Amino acid sequence: MKRHILSALLAVIMLLTLCLAVACKSNDADEPNDSNTNDVTQGPGDSVDSDTKKEEETTDAETDENGLLSKYFSDYEPDPEAKFIGMTALGASGPAVMFDNYRVLSGKTEEMYANDFEGENPLALFEKMTAVGGDWNGADGDWAVADQAVAEGENPNKVLTYSGSAKGAMLAFGNKKWGPYRLNVKVGINEGDISAQIYFCVADEKNYYYLDVSAADGGSICVYQVAAGKEKPASQRLNYAITYGTLYPVSINIGRNEVDVYFDGEEFFRLRTSNEDLAVPLGKIGFSQWKTQVYIDDVVITDLATGNIIYQNDFEDPNALSVATYGIRNGGSWSNPDNSNGDWVITKEKTQDGTEVDNGVLYFGGSLNDYGATVLFDPQIPEDCEGYKITYRAMRLTGADSSEGYPVVYGWDSEADYYCFNLGGWGGCAAFQTITGGSKINSPATPEQIGMQNYVWQIVEVYVYPDVCYGFFEGRFLQALWLD
Repeated sequence: MKRHILSALLAVIMLLTLCLAVACKSNDADEPNDSNTNDVTQGPGDSVDSDTKKEEETTDAETDENGLLSKYFSDYEPDPEAKFIGMTALGASGPAVMFDNYRVLSGKTEEMYANDFEGENPLALFEKMTAVGGDWNGADGDWAVADQAVAEGENPNKVLTYSGSAKGAMLAFGNKKWGPYRLNVKVGINEGDISAQIYFCVADEKNYYYLDVSAADGGSICVYQVAAGKEKPASQRLNYAITYGTLYPVSINIGRNEVDVYFDGEEFFRLRTSNEDLAVPLGKIGFSQWKTQVYIDDVVITDLATGNIIYQNDFEDPNALSVATYGIRNGGSWSNPDNSNGDWVITKEKTQDGTEVDNGVLYFGGSLNDYGATVLFDPQIPEDCEGYKITYRAMRLTGADSSEGYPVVYGWDSEADYYCFNLGGWGGCAAFQTITGGSKINSPATPEQIGMQNYVWQIVEVYVYPDVCYGFFEGRFLQALWLD
């Protein structure tokens, strides 16, 4: 009898388990899936393969008369908390500009619109605008799709080009209520001192932001804001070498209270509704080594807002070290930490064959077994400084190509708290380092060697702002360090 009762109970349990599994499966099918590719909007001009077309035929997403997803256009629900909102646009200040792979993605990373300029009617949905200060009249044919010049054997590629001579030409697209979203596009310049613009948060022709990519003077990038028809920089302009004919990836991530701007895979700019809680790193600046002997010369610290010189030292004064202090970088070892043996000294420069040059320099001639030996100066940076630039010349005298040559430290409060732009480590590369409370964090090193050489003067520049630092070597951008 007990055996029959037990069998019956087991049968009831199995039946209840089966019912529960079916119910769970039904509930899972109702869960939203942000990765659903059926939400891709293939705009006019975007090429679509057959598999994607089959997916589109089966989607139940509502579209408007232009074939665009209604939830991102006619039925778009704006985010009431978003401070950065608006359309997108592409622009040019002259001919020889090209764009490709234009994408707009929602805050859920769903693709709202895509245009690779390979399909039919690629410019059908763009709206013509003229930027503040421009003279473009919207002439037909200035914007067109053309074949990108590619090397022999490479696949042909269609790109959006601008061939007009007028300035301020804009092709806008999107919803003025959009935000947050992400704008991805590739941009290139083929010749001349031309600039291209990638616009975002466009309300109208007198209110917007844009990233300016210029080929003039070797190349540079900068973000601007136009409000009520008046333009002002929204970021610092940074030198960045632009190679003609190259398409550079741009990604602009528009959040509720912040915009992050990436160019060529590197985050360069952050726009915020407020930077009031941030301040530039104060404290001492200094120079270091790591199993090397080095020269340092022509140190200049400049206020980036005013252009005024905060501190300079050409080491022609033999008593320049009388106000210096000394320290050891994190992980280092210095046999003469008070510099009593004169490891760091002011002397005359000598060439590789020993010929003396009439030029005073700061010289570390201590043991090659010492590493992290640091000489420090107090530039007395004003507390209200909005940003400063450290510039100096340096020459490595000894050491392999993979050895650290002449790192610069700044914001030095103590051996446990400072920043360092480290040049030459990681097999001849470079990286920023942050030391807080005695703990060190290394930024990812540059992917390639920076090209340090012995007995060659080389120029280092570090731009220091409240939220970011930029490191340059021989005029080339190497890396950014975000401080927050």
